Amino acid sequence: MKTPIMAAAILAASIVTAVAQPAGLTPDCASAWGRYSAAPGPKAFANGAKQGCGWQIRNDSFPTAQAIRAQALRQCAQFAGPSGGCRILGESK
Repeated sequence: MKTPIMAAAILAASIVTAVAQPAGLTPDCASAWGRYSAAPGPKAFANGAKQGCGWQIRNDSFPTAQAIRAQALRQCAQFAGPSGGCRILGESK
């Protein structure tokens, strides 16, 4: 009897839950949000004031929450143009 319960608990823990998409994303950033929300954490998603976004997950190059956030902001700044205004919209630890 414990085996089905344990299997259900393991399955529930392994399911990646999509995070609700923030309003106002450009089509490209909405697509990026979909990939971000399906990725494992730790991770961060940054969005520009009018355009541009970027996201990053933890890996060997970005091992800390601070490094992950900074890289997401750098990626956003590359695409945000003169309007800039990148800020973190989503973060998972």
